[in-house]
Amino acid sequence: MGRTGSEPRVTYTRGELGHRLVRRTDASGIIVTILGWYLNNVDRYTWVIKVLAPKYIEALSAYEVMLTSARASPSGGPPVAPVVMNAGDRGFSEILFLLADKFPETRQSTVTRMTITDVGLAIGVYAPETGVYYSGVQPALEITLKDGKTLARYVNDLRPEIRGRFLEEPLFHWSMGLFWAGIAISFVALFVPEK
Repeated sequence: MGRTGSEPRVTYTRGELGHRLVRRTDASGIIVTILGWYLNNVDRYTWVIKVLAPKYIEALSAYEVMLTSARASPSGGPPVAPVVMNAGDRGFSEILFLLADKFPETRQSTVTRMTITDVGLAIGVYAPETGVYYSGVQPALEITLKDGKTLARYVNDLRPEIRGRFLEEPLFHWSMGLFWAGIAISFVALFVPEK
């Protein structure tokens, strides 16, 4: 609906307008502060992760399903087949992104599927190419390329990389945005005349 011209026009004095802006600036500052608090406590509020870092949930869930299925073998029962992820499955592209350095062959070819076939445990293993000692889970990843070629090797646990790339990095960008929004709001408030 547009104005018909018969409604009275609302005008504010400079002081009234400044007072309204200060109230809005104060409210905006409170909102930015609350959002910043949620970002700081993201581990306690999963809805924040779902909204701001959905790729983290997809990647971690897919990885955990593959990892758990490779570990599962009921005692005394037949072995359980590991879960296979196919291109297009949720979390597939995120995990593949993290594996590009570990499987350089995937950069020139299309990956059609991946699975974890075994889970090993490394204790104080030294990797000369990175100069890092590692202790922890080492899943045996098997990747199938479009041409049918299969690549397999043990890699270090991907959970820290998944967290860093798909949770901590996006949350850092959101935090930085909120910080600078708060600074801008505070800066604007300095120039608003008080009533």
